This record gives sequence, structure tokens and C-alpha cells, in this order.
Amino acid sequence: MVLGGERRAASRAHSMPNTRLRTENEMDNSPSTSRDTQHTFVVEDLERRIRDSARIGSPISTPASEGSRRGSVPGSLTPDPLVLVSLESSARTISANLDVLLRDLRGSLHGMSDLTVEASECYSDAISSTCDSVDAVIKNTYAMLAKVEELNEAMVGVKRLAQQVKDIKRVVDLFESHFTMIKGNS
Repeated sequence: MVLGGERRAASRAHSMPNTRLRTENEMDNSPSTSRDTQHTFVVEDLERRIRDSARIGSPISTPASEGSRRGSVPGSLTPDPLVLVSLESSARTISANLDVLLRDLRGSLHGMSDLTVEASECYSDAISSTCDSVDAVIKNTYAMLAKVEELNEAMVGVKRLAQQVKDIKRVVDLFESHFTMIKGNS
């Protein structure tokens, strides 16, 4: 019975001249940025549709119905069951679209969270590697400075040795000049 009612509601909604369902693309006249499987529907003049269907679907006043109306709120209207079925169908469609949207959002957020964690780990590894490299460079620099100091201490003896070599050269030059003078005199 509900299925037949849905068909009648759908045919009635399409036959109403001023009421129609529009997709988001028809409203904006621009391409949709949402996924192809997701559609958004907007019902124009929903309140007016409900009021019109209540007027059309209301039974003619009879004494029995007037007696039952006296106990109820005066001027209350009964909505058309076809409109209620149409509204229920629209609500199901909206609910399904919302479920798809939330599932896609959850997947996207999960993916973004994974990427954020991976990026943070990458930065952490890079910083750790850089710190290790800087520590190694500092240790090597201190080791080189220690070797340079040892070399400087070893070079102190070289200065004395250089002075001794100069003294020996001077003495050799003196001997040479003395021997050349003696040879020249003889």
C-alpha cells in the first residue's frame, strides 16, 4: 500500500504546475563540485504544498464530522496522505544523501589525519637526523681542534730546531769563508 501511495505521490508532485523538485545544479546554473553520486533536492513552496493538499483532501462537512471537530481545534486541517508520503520519500532521500556525505567526510578526515601523522613523523625524523648530524660535526670539530693544539705543541720544538739549523748554517758559512781565505792565501 505504501508503494502504491509513493507512486501516486510522485505522479501528483510532477503534475502540480507550480511545484517541482530542483537539483542544486538547476538552482545555481553552474557545474556541481560534489560527487556524481550525490544529489541535492530542494522542494519549492513546501508549506504552500501542504496547505493546498490539506484543502483539497479535506472531506465535506457532515454532522458527524462537525461533532468530531467541535472537540478539536477550530480550523484545523488534515494533510493529504500523498503529500505526507512524498515528504517521507524526500526525507529518506535527504537522509541517504546525508549518510553518504557523512561517510565521505569521515573518510576524508581519516585520510587527512593519516597524512598529518605521516608528515609529523617525517618532520620528526628529519629533525632527529639533523640533530644527529650536527652533533657528529661538533664532535669532529672538537677532535680536529685537539689535533691542531697537539700539532702546535709539537711545532714548539721545531722552532728550536730551526734556530739550531740557522746556527749550524752560520757556522758552516764561517768555516767556508775561513777555508776560502786560507786557500786564497796559500
